[in-house]
Amino acid sequence: MLGDAVYPDKTGGSWRFLHDMAEGLSARGHRVDVLVPKVSFGLPERELLDGFTLWRYGDADKGPASQLRLVMALRQLMLSLSGERWDFINYHFAWPSVASIPMPAASLIKVPLIYTFQGPWCEEYLSTLRGIDKKPLQQARIRISYRLRRAMEGRLLRRCRQILVLSNFSRETLRRIHGSGLNVMVMKGGIKPESTAVHLTKYEARRRLGLAKDRQIIFTVRRLSPRMGLDILIEAMLPLRRSLSNIHLIIGGRGESQAELQRLISRHGLDSIARLEGFIPEDKLALYLRAADLVAMPSLELEGFGLVSLQAMMNGTPVMGTPVGGNRELIGSLDKRLLFKGLSPHILAEGMADFFAHRSRYPSADEVLDFYNNNYDWEMVLNDWENAFTAIVASSGGQSSD
Repeated sequence: MLGDAVYPDKTGGSWRFLHDMAEGLSARGHRVDVLVPKVSFGLPERELLDGFTLWRYGDADKGPASQLRLVMALRQLMLSLSGERWDFINYHFAWPSVASIPMPAASLIKVPLIYTFQGPWCEEYLSTLRGIDKKPLQQARIRISYRLRRAMEGRLLRRCRQILVLSNFSRETLRRIHGSGLNVMVMKGGIKPESTAVHLTKYEARRRLGLAKDRQIIFTVRRLSPRMGLDILIEAMLPLRRSLSNIHLIIGGRGESQAELQRLISRHGLDSIARLEGFIPEDKLALYLRAADLVAMPSLELEGFGLVSLQAMMNGTPVMGTPVGGNRELIGSLDKRLLFKGLSPHILAEGMADFFAHRSRYPSADEVLDFYNNNYDWEMVLNDWENAFTAIVASSGGQSSD
C-alpha cells in the first residue's frame, strides 16, 4: 500500500483509513507493507506497526530538490522489495505514488494495481487557494500546477485495474475530471472503533474534558481550510445564540485558516460561545464526540465521505451536514432531516435551532449507534474490502500494469 502519509505520522481521515485497513488485513493473516514519505526527521525508515511493516522513504527535507529525491527514494525502495511476491499494489494518493510508473522492476509489471480514491488531488489543491487574492502571474502558475496534478493523477488511475471509492459522489467526481473509461467500484468507508466513549454518559465525557454540563454543545473537527465551511458555521452562531442562550461551539483541528477564523470569532463578539480547540489527539477525540449534543459538517465542496461523521455516529452523536458530496449519502441515509437545506449561515442556524427545539424528532443516541452498527461496523466493512481485493487479484489474469 502506498500513500502520502499514514496515521500516526499524520492525523486525518484518509491517513487513519490507510492505517486501519493495513492493520485489519494484517490481523486476518495477510502480509501488508505500507510505503509512505518520511514526514519528519527522526522517524525510523522501517518499523513494525500494529501488525504491518511501515516503510518511510525520503529524508523529510522540504528543499528545492526534495521532490526529485523523494521520487528516486520511492523507486529505490520498490526495487529493493521487488524480489517479494506481491498480490497487488494499492495506491492511496497520487503523489508521490505516480513515480512508481513505469515499474522499477520486471517482477512488478504484472502485479495488479488498485487505487483507493478519496479525493481529487488537483481540485483539493485549488480548494486550499480559495478566497486568496491572486495576481495574474500567480494565476498562471496555479493553472499549470492544476493541470500537472490532474495529468499525473490521471496517468496513475488509467494504469489501475480497479479504482475503489467511498461514495457515489467520489465516483462521479472521478469521472468528471478523468473521464468515464475507468473501472470504478463504490465501497463503504470505515475505521476501527478502538477509542470510542460510547460507554460514558454525555456528562461524564464533559466532566473529563472540563466542559460545562448545562451547555448545548456543537462540535466539529476538521482541517481549518476554506472548503470546510467553518466560517459559515461560525457566522451561524450569530442568529443561533438569539434563540439558544446556552449554545457553545467547539472547533477542533489545525490549518491555514486558523488565524482568519479566530479573527472572525472575535469580530462578531463570539469569544464567549465559540472557540478553536486546536489539535485534538486521538485519545481525546472520542470524548469530544461523545460530549457533544450535535456534530456539524458544514463542508462546501469535495466531501468525499466524511470519516468524522462516522466517528460521531459510533459514539452515538447525531451529525448535521451540508447537502454536499458524501454528506448526502452518509448523513442523509441516517435521516434526511439531518441535512441542512443550503449553505448559508442563516440556513445552518435554522437547521440547528430546529434540532435543539425538537430533539425528539431526530435520531436518538441509540438510533444513531444502531445505524452505525448495522451499516458501518468495522469488521463488516473490512470483510467487504478483503473480498474485493481477493476478487480483483483472482480476475487479474496476470494483466500487465506497465
